Amino acid sequence: MALNFEKRSVAFCFLDQDYQINRFGGSLETYGLRDLQKGQHAENVFPFLEGIFIGSRQSGLMRHVALESSVFADVHYIFDENGLWIVFLDATQEVERLTLMQQRGNEANLLKEKINQLNLQLEAANSRIENLQAELDSREKVDCEHTCEGK
Repeated sequence: MALNFEKRSVAFCFLDQDYQINRFGGSLETYGLRDLQKGQHAENVFPFLEGIFIGSRQSGLMRHVALESSVFADVHYIFDENGLWIVFLDATQEVERLTLMQQRGNEANLLKEKINQLNLQLEAANSRIENLQAELDSREKVDCEHTCEGK
């Protein structure tokens, strides 16, 4: 799948060695990042990144992070010798698509379960019908034997 950055509302933030905001830009409002200021400590702004501040300084990706009401982002964090780049790419449509697929899968499973239950009920009804038919055949045979003997 090719990345189309125009459609993914790119935003970025650069943190210095002390994890203070140094630069930022792009579509920050998309992600609810309206009041960023130089010098702010990143832990206060990006609590979802807390673990990487004490980690091994390995770059990585956090997929489908909920940042704003019903807005999801793929958050890339990239360490270099000067600090940490945080790049946000809108993943809302992908999350919505995956959620819809999961919902349809759940609905299909519910329908399968309902079909299984109906099949069990149908088998039980067929069994009762077969038993009633056998009982009726048995009565007809007995009735025939009684009436046929007298002739």
